[in-house]
Amino acid sequence: MNHDESDMLLDELHRNCPRISLLLGIVESNRRDRLALYGHGATLKGLDEALDYLSKAELSFKEDARLAQVSPLVARAVGQIESGLGAFFAGLNSLVFDAMRGAMEVEFLLRDFLLFPGHTDEWFAADANMRYRKFRPVKLRKRYQDWLGESDDLIESRDYGLHSENLHVSPQVNSAGPPGVSSENHPAQLRLCLAELVSHTGRLVIIVHRHWKGLAMETELTREIAPNLPFFEDAYSRSKLGVAMWWPDSDEGS
Repeated sequence: MNHDESDMLLDELHRNCPRISLLLGIVESNRRDRLALYGHGATLKGLDEALDYLSKAELSFKEDARLAQVSPLVARAVGQIESGLGAFFAGLNSLVFDAMRGAMEVEFLLRDFLLFPGHTDEWFAADANMRYRKFRPVKLRKRYQDWLGESDDLIESRDYGLHSENLHVSPQVNSAGPPGVSSENHPAQLRLCLAELVSHTGRLVIIVHRHWKGLAMETELTREIAPNLPFFEDAYSRSKLGVAMWWPDSDEGS
């Protein structure tokens, strides 16, 4: 569908549903404006490379008896990133953060399976009550914290907590903007959304890479044990400014 056809459909919708027509017009305008800003840039090129890697990993997992069981979680990870990208281009900035909260939950679970291989079968066989009691995010983070031997909460706990505050009704306002479609393209908010996407995509890539290559968790997550993704590495380096805005006391944010 070209621009003229899209505009014509919006005009037709306006006669019956003027409020929704206005909303979709803003979404279409955001898509065009943000594509013009970032369509040829390094960030999207890096995210595209990372998504391609994760998609290939999912296919490989399906064909590997050792990994087939967790392939749906890799697919879920890809879906969370795609949801975040779609929300970004639509101007649904707060939904970018919601999608990355979901990405964190996949990351925590895949990491737990690396730390405690027996947990994979246990999680897939568990009922909802057992999954809540043993595998909800706070339990997964606490096991990782204990495994590291850390007495203080990890920064990822603060990160997840902030994402949860943004999701649930509270007096706090998301740094990227309130719920709903934004008609503005504030540079700081856009950089923050992209930094979120890059940061959490990177953590998922590292976790999936460890599963794919059969690398046990011997130390905490580091970017040194990661696939060779030069475009994504460039995007990650460029996103540090946005991450620093969110996490002023940390080099890497989450």
